[in-house]
Amino acid sequence: MNRLFALVLSLTVFTAYQSHASISFLVQSDLLKNSGGTAMIQTGLVLFVSSTTDATFDSILAGSSTSIGSSLNGGDDKVLFKTDLSSYGVNGVLDLTTGALDLSSVSGWNTGDPLALLWFPTLTTASSTIGAGTEYGFYRNGSAVDSTQAWVTPADPTSNYLLGFFTQDGAELSPGPGAANTASAGNASLTVAGVPEPSRSLLGLIGFGVLVLRRRR
Repeated sequence: MNRLFALVLSLTVFTAYQSHASISFLVQSDLLKNSGGTAMIQTGLVLFVSSTTDATFDSILAGSSTSIGSSLNGGDDKVLFKTDLSSYGVNGVLDLTTGALDLSSVSGWNTGDPLALLWFPTLTTASSTIGAGTEYGFYRNGSAVDSTQAWVTPADPTSNYLLGFFTQDGAELSPGPGAANTASAGNASLTVAGVPEPSRSLLGLIGFGVLVLRRRR
């Protein structure tokens, strides 16, 4: 009877451990830059994200929240972690430890989901939303390069899963000219588009519809 109790207890503990298991990441990047190729200042915003459903990262929508678990495009691209470059102390260089992240803490996030890094030179960790016209950079790699892992969510649990984004002009963490990514890959070359305004033809149709309704009344 005691053996049975011990077995049940051990299985309960194991199940509880599995349900609360988590993943921790080591994320390194050298060199993150603004759109002009200048190293991003240490207070610039960095987001660690995952595509939780369709394995595709879409353009950021203006007004998207930067909070953990929020969507960047009204869909499945979710924020997993939010930080800046201050932990390393050199402009353009990221060296962060996320600590334990629970898959269950972000809706839809699962093992095998793609991961990506986004950086915003003109925003900070205090920025709650991303406005139209904001410049940003994007990186992910489905292959393991530069002695780091592929940008894919590993099995749960995993500790210190190493992800790297190194460019050939990096001098701190990057292998330099031997890095897999060109210098321009580190530029924040993308821009958040504004919310599209209704076209004149659409406004005309709406006006016509209102006029018809008035006549029927």
